[in-house]
Amino acid sequence: MIYSNGGDDNVLKAVAALSDIETLSVMANSELTEASIPSFNKFKNLRVFDASSSYLSGSFLASANCWSK
Repeated sequence: MIYSNGGDDNVLKAVAALSDIETLSVMANSELTEASIPSFNKFKNLRVFDASSSYLSGSFLASANCWSK
């Protein structure tokens, strides 16, 4: 889980380097920016994603290509 106050673009970039992540939560996050899209794109095995109470918009999340087709 990546929580607010510590879950910025650099943290997501480091987490994205871990292979086979299936669950990612960015709940209540206000620090992620559009610069994190390349990190989101590295998650190819996501089965569960939670962005509840975060400041991420639907269009922001839709611009990532990590979601199952």
